[in-house]
Amino acid sequence: MGKISDKDKKNRIKNKKQKPKTKDKQARFVDVQDAELLSKDQLKRIKQNRTCATRVSGKRKHKLLKRIRHQQKEKIRMDNPPPHPIDEFSAEDFRKLIDLNVVSYFLFSKYALPYLRLTEGSIINISSLVGNIGQGQAVTYCATKGAITSMTKALAIDEAKYNVRVNSISPSNIWTPLFDSYLKTCPESEEVKKGFENNQLLGRFGTIQEIGQACLFLAADATFCTGIEINMSAGAELNYANKNMRPKAS
Repeated sequence: MGKISDKDKKNRIKNKKQKPKTKDKQARFVDVQDAELLSKDQLKRIKQNRTCATRVSGKRKHKLLKRIRHQQKEKIRMDNPPPHPIDEFSAEDFRKLIDLNVVSYFLFSKYALPYLRLTEGSIINISSLVGNIGQGQAVTYCATKGAITSMTKALAIDEAKYNVRVNSISPSNIWTPLFDSYLKTCPESEEVKKGFENNQLLGRFGTIQEIGQACLFLAADATFCTGIEINMSAGAELNYANKNMRPKAS
């Protein structure tokens, strides 16, 4: 046998790396939308669990993002606009928010599903509690979050034949770097923070670790769950409250 050249060795290594790992029936992919809510440790635990590999990542992630950006012709921004009444929102503003909060989810699912169907994987969408119960000064935001919840249920029906589960998590107030940055712009930040904490029956913000634990449950243990929505809200939607929005009589 002749000596293998360095070029042939590199080509063999390259071809080996490009082979899809579809024969391993136990390696499943999980597409976690808004995965910045998961800590690094939780993403590592998802990856280590052979029943669910980490969400679309590495080269696959870059390929998906490239295709998504080609479709949308713009980069996806990972933020949300501040609350405004409907009078201050234009149709163009609403379209941009739909692209950010709904179309991005649609495209991630669309291009991840060929991999997920091969591996009988799972999609976890992050919606919001206000998509169900509404919120003042946030008509457009609530509409997009409600759309995510509805899309989750509809997609769960379509993908069941491939044994792909599709679920969602709807948080209330979760302490994130974005929330921290927002409060730093408030003149009375401590008072505003306390108000947000008091929205929950447990009197505090949720944490990204708690959202991550719910994602781990849906990814690894909730094998008989599809089309469900988990409210991570500490009871924010419960109990009567002073809700009269009418102006006081003079």
